[in-house]
Amino acid sequence: MAERLAPEHVQLRITSRPERPRGRAGRWIRRTLATVLAIMLLAAGTLVTLHFLAVPPGAQDVRATGLIPEEMPATVLVVLARPGQEAALAGTLAALDDAGVAVHILSLTRGETQPPSVEPGGERVAEIRSDELAAVGDVLGVESLTVAEYADGKLLLADPDEVTATIAGEIKEVAPSAVITVSDLTGQDADSKAVAAYTLEAAGADGSGVGRLWTVTRADREISWNALMGEPIATQAPDVDVAVRIEDHATDKSRVLAAHGTRSPDLVSTTYPYADRIPAWAYFRFWDREYFALTWGMPLG
Repeated sequence: MAERLAPEHVQLRITSRPERPRGRAGRWIRRTLATVLAIMLLAAGTLVTLHFLAVPPGAQDVRATGLIPEEMPATVLVVLARPGQEAALAGTLAALDDAGVAVHILSLTRGETQPPSVEPGGERVAEIRSDELAAVGDVLGVESLTVAEYADGKLLLADPDEVTATIAGEIKEVAPSAVITVSDLTGQDADSKAVAAYTLEAAGADGSGVGRLWTVTRADREISWNALMGEPIATQAPDVDVAVRIEDHATDKSRVLAAHGTRSPDLVSTTYPYADRIPAWAYFRFWDREYFALTWGMPLG
């Protein structure tokens, strides 16, 4: 009876491998590597942010009204080779309008050779460019828009005296204290070179009344970023003298880009990659400045 009541001892067969003891060394190494990686990512993000927010060396950070010489009338004339080039300074123009400055725009051509996303045809494209520029004028609140009838892409073939006289006539008409023009932003744009030269001659003439001539340009970080994105720009951009903050006018600039980007996306994507995919308040937190070089006139105080 006792033998029956006694518990039976059955030897269990062990089929699993014994668990290896986990030391603290392995956990310490993994945590250290994770911490180092996190610090590296944080440092990289900080450096990129500071790079985008930094003003180029030697440039002054100014308000848009700082482009106008003190104690001179608050009037600005913008001279373009074609519609679309005003996008590079749209935030500044919106800021000038908010400050009560009268802004006038002169485009020497109708931009008929630029590639739209519609059926080809010079006259049709010229109408599109003109419509886009008119929409931009409404967004920016400009006082006047004038489009000359020179052939797009052939400004260097036009009579230099005649083109200079056209610009000088517009200067006489609107009496600007400051003139802003474009530069060779692509390294291949002969029209922009011509506009820059003709505008300098007209603005610098005796009796023009112009206090300063500015050239809209690009900062090194923008040039580097676009090159990284496969859209190189500004291979010969003038050195930056002043930077104008535009984050308060991000929506205005976004609307200007949209005015061109709807039917001519290439005109926008080559200069502002992914601007149509990122909210304006975020996108122009990084592209938060527009840059200008003082070509001629009164030095900054």
